[in-house]
Amino acid sequence: MEPAPAQVRNAINLSQGGADMAISGASPGAGMGEAVAVGDLNRDGLADLIVGAPGTNASGRVRAGAVYVVYGRSGSPPSVVDFADATLSTTEILGGEAGWGLGASVAVGDLNGDGFADLIAGAPDASPGGRAGAGSVFVVYGRSGSLPQKMDLTATDDGVARLDGEAAGDGFGRAVAAGNVNGDGFADLIAGAPGADPGGKTNAGQAYLYYGGATLTEPVRIAGGAAGDGLGSSAGVGDLNRDGLDEAVLGAPDATPVGGPAAGIVYALAGRPTPLPARLDLGASPAGLSRVMGDRPRDRAGSAITVGDVNGDGVGDLIVGARLADPPGGFNAGAVYVIYGKTGNTISDVDLNGAPAGVTRILGERANDLTGQSVAVGDLNKDGFGDVTLGAPGSFLTDDRESETPGKVFVVSGRAAMPPVIDLSAGPGMVSRIVGASAYLPNTGSSDRTGQSVAAGDLNGDGFADLIAGAPGADPAGRIDAGKVYMIVAGPRPDLRVASAGLTFGNVVVGQSKQLTVAVTNAGTATLFINTLTVNTPQFRVQPPGPYALNAGDSLLVAVTFAPSAAGPQSGTLTLTASNDPAKGFVSLSLSGTGAQPDIDAPPSLSFGRVALGAPAVSTLQIANLGASDLTVRKITASDSQFVAQPDSILIPAGAKLRVTVIFTPKVLGATSATLRLLSDDPDEGSVTVALTGSAASPRAATSASRLSFGSVLIGASFAVKLTVSNLGDADLSVTRLASDSPQFTVFPTAFTVGPGKAQDVTVTFTPTASGPQAGALTLSANDPVNPTLTVAVAGDGGRQPAIALSATQFNFGAVDVGAWRDTSLYVYNRGDGILAVTSVTPSDTQFVAQPDSFTVAGKDSIKVTVRFSPKSGKDLSAALLMTNNDPTSRSAIVTLSGRGVLRVASAVSAPSLDFGEVEVGARKTLTLTVHSRGNAPLVVRAITSSDTQFVARPDSFTVAGGDSARIDISFSPAALRDVSAALTILTNDFSRGAIPVSLAGSGARPLRLSLDLNPASGDQGATADTVQVKSCSASLALYVANALNLSAFHITLKLPGQLLFKSFSDVGAGEDNFLRSAGGGLTLSASQTGPNTVRVTGALSNPTLATAPDGGGLLTVLQFDTFNPAEGFARSDSALISVEQAVFTRLVNAGPDTLRDAATAKLIFSALSGDGNADGVVDTEDFFTLTAAFGATKGTPDYNPVCDLNRDGVIDLTDFFMFSDRMGTRVVSCRKLMP
Repeated sequence: MEPAPAQVRNAINLSQGGADMAISGASPGAGMGEAVAVGDLNRDGLADLIVGAPGTNASGRVRAGAVYVVYGRSGSPPSVVDFADATLSTTEILGGEAGWGLGASVAVGDLNGDGFADLIAGAPDASPGGRAGAGSVFVVYGRSGSLPQKMDLTATDDGVARLDGEAAGDGFGRAVAAGNVNGDGFADLIAGAPGADPGGKTNAGQAYLYYGGATLTEPVRIAGGAAGDGLGSSAGVGDLNRDGLDEAVLGAPDATPVGGPAAGIVYALAGRPTPLPARLDLGASPAGLSRVMGDRPRDRAGSAITVGDVNGDGVGDLIVGARLADPPGGFNAGAVYVIYGKTGNTISDVDLNGAPAGVTRILGERANDLTGQSVAVGDLNKDGFGDVTLGAPGSFLTDDRESETPGKVFVVSGRAAMPPVIDLSAGPGMVSRIVGASAYLPNTGSSDRTGQSVAAGDLNGDGFADLIAGAPGADPAGRIDAGKVYMIVAGPRPDLRVASAGLTFGNVVVGQSKQLTVAVTNAGTATLFINTLTVNTPQFRVQPPGPYALNAGDSLLVAVTFAPSAAGPQSGTLTLTASNDPAKGFVSLSLSGTGAQPDIDAPPSLSFGRVALGAPAVSTLQIANLGASDLTVRKITASDSQFVAQPDSILIPAGAKLRVTVIFTPKVLGATSATLRLLSDDPDEGSVTVALTGSAASPRAATSASRLSFGSVLIGASFAVKLTVSNLGDADLSVTRLASDSPQFTVFPTAFTVGPGKAQDVTVTFTPTASGPQAGALTLSANDPVNPTLTVAVAGDGGRQPAIALSATQFNFGAVDVGAWRDTSLYVYNRGDGILAVTSVTPSDTQFVAQPDSFTVAGKDSIKVTVRFSPKSGKDLSAALLMTNNDPTSRSAIVTLSGRGVLRVASAVSAPSLDFGEVEVGARKTLTLTVHSRGNAPLVVRAITSSDTQFVARPDSFTVAGGDSARIDISFSPAALRDVSAALTILTNDFSRGAIPVSLAGSGARPLRLSLDLNPASGDQGATADTVQVKSCSASLALYVANALNLSAFHITLKLPGQLLFKSFSDVGAGEDNFLRSAGGGLTLSASQTGPNTVRVTGALSNPTLATAPDGGGLLTVLQFDTFNPAEGFARSDSALISVEQAVFTRLVNAGPDTLRDAATAKLIFSALSGDGNADGVVDTEDFFTLTAAFGATKGTPDYNPVCDLNRDGVIDLTDFFMFSDRMGTRVVSCRKLMP
């Protein structure tokens, strides 16, 4: 017999309250639901729920983790358990140190055999003894009653055991499980350490088996087979061969079997009554070992494992999750494998890559579901078969919202003969699905991950295992990633469903009624009892009122009637009470409707104004229904037959507006009034009247003349006159036809309407086709009741016609310069008798112009027309001169015009020669030459060349528009001291002139050079140019200048070595020269001693007499001086050193840069800059006072200081102040370093 389906509804959406109990994490990031387990900790016969929350911050210890216990209870569980509420009757176990991650794994088993299940919790990130990430496992022993409401593992008491990992990074406690491996009646503890390195095999992983008893034994160490296997990532315990001994099942999801890298391996180590060896290496294939090998690379078989009897044969079956498998459902859809146990045998090796017999494959629904992240087995429908619960925390919500991953849980019903393949994407059948409550939460980077953990157990004592699902990424009450755990009661239960949340009746006419039905369904698995159905307002009635008993799956239609007694909106509530649905004690439906009645609205009057007698006038009357039900206007009648309504009855929907046509046809002159009556079913206004008014009027036609005379008009020409039609009446005059009986007389318009007191102008045109008198009549037909027809006589005379003739039919203007013009005369003759009218004379090209451009010529006469050609471009041109006239035989006379525009080039320059004067060798001077284009065509300068490369012209090619000019910059850079002359040649497109010559001249001049030399007669001192060896008692200092030089002031500071003194300096008096002598010639000197070995010499230089220096420049001996050694006497011949410590020169006249230097011969680097009034080497505030003292002085006066006359204009004024401010802070001289 086919088993009943699992008592989990086929489609449960946790966002719609599908869970019977929802447990919420206390704080953001707690991750409640990362692990779950079920067991009876207090031996009350009800399973208790154990929940891990490894992200919990325990008493300020960040991520210390926590484990929570929610105790089982009979009956319906509370719908909400929120651990943010500190008053809950639960147990909270807090991690002892920051970073432990307590609760990453949980399990239950009676380890000490006292009849109470013991709680096992892993803290894989704990660091016992300073071993970072070694991990720990805690055992909290079950006891009578319940555990304390709060336990803190900062210290363990007698009721808690702690087991610690061996080495840093082991992750001991990543997985835990409990079961009786040796058959002694005590549950044994298995803990995994996937990061362990047994035997030096990095990350091979290791599992620890502790035999239960009064105390736990030393562990059996079970080492992973190869490096990187990660043995101990998952663990399970169960009897796979019905020998009464549980097998230890260990997952190594990163192992590499035949299926490929990370296909994963699950190891089953057979239980036995004798202890296992202290150490086992799975790589050595110890006795009693079986393996389940993953299908394909990176499937991660062994991501989760559990044991349970799925096919009801009494033998435990092994369930293996491979969360990254890629079945047809898609990439990372995941898969779960059921490997069936056999009585009396240990499971043989199973290679999932070969699709072996005795295996059921459960394939993930779609890509990235991660089906197999968690697995559990429990008999949810009490049919004797274990139902497989699968977690798929990566499941997508819908196809069109693939970024949202709330996660799912699938339940596959167990049965005796399971199919080899179950595809979760095939939909319901033996598969139920639970959809997570919410998906990706924007800006949090998290989703619920419902199904990260699953478990099954009877928490309410009804004999059915209940389903538990963890969602560690859930965000209860906005607490990001606080996590949730959901409990779904799987036993038989009613489930009240109402097809609608409310009934809306809409508009119902007062006094009438409307009935609607709503379906009530029992979607559960047990009989549903509903005691009563009631409504809270008499305008709504319900039938039947109850009670009801609905079997599972049955439905009942409940009828609700709305009978409004008054207009306006009405509301009520239908309540279904006393249901035995544990989730819904009662259900309420909202009821709403509106009592409706019609309400007519019409304007009080309708006026037609003045209407022509006998002519119908049409207007519309808008009738509105302001009520909530249809309005029937059954009759519309007028009290006077001159008014008619169409239609005479109408139906107007609620809230609508419709129009009725009313026609007024006056039959007598004068005003008329009547009443329009509207009869309707409006209960308040059954009869409504509208006042109608109008008056009859009559038009009267009149014309401005009874006869029109056109006089003489040339045959083929036309002449128009105006006729005015007036309406002298008080109604619109409708002229239906105005026509002529002769084709030579035409009229426009031919039909029109003229308002009362208005007039309409009509154009009547006479176009004679023959000579002599012509006559006709115009007939006007209108709605004038007195004179419906009027006649106007027309007459005219066909006259003589003109005949045009031209003196020439073509003109060639020849060549004309662009911008100039040339005229010619054209004579127009009238050979006929009528007047020749030339209405336009138009050339086809604007470069030709004719004057006059319109005129008349009497019969047998003529007129002269002047035609001008003004070319704008240099090319051949042609055009047509069109004369439009009234000659019936030649309406358009044409004259052909032609000519050629000529462009001329003419050039000129601003000067035939340029003289650059003296320019220092190596410097550059630039002058400007202007080139003019005197013609009307562009002047093209193709090249500019110079006969001497010391002269350069830029630019050397360009174009100048006619009448414009351009500038050429010509620079002279002399290379030697000599006069230079050259010829500049400008090549253009002015072929009438040819090349344009310009004479160039200039002189190379010696650069200004200024330097100092001690004892010039001794020659160049080279590297010691700043000193001189004094072998006699005197020395001299000379000044080199390249040109005549005026110095307004200078000073030189000389410094002697310590053993020398300036001779008799203190004795120098007026006229004495034993210390200081000059060569004269405009040189004035004075001296002062500034120290025992230092003297400062100041002077001025004006038009000095220069000796010839060795290099051709000027040489001036500035001063001579004597020294002596007081210890040795005057005549000592030993060498002594004299240094020029500072030399400052202030330029007075010479042009050129401020810094003067000649690298070849200079002995000093110096600046000759004006403004240093006190000659201290820098332009500063003291110099400003010097300048202020001399302000206003002119050259030749005592106060005039040439140093302060910065612009050298002979007066010290504001301009000098502005120049001075620009030079503030400038160093005048830097003489401390001499050039080599």
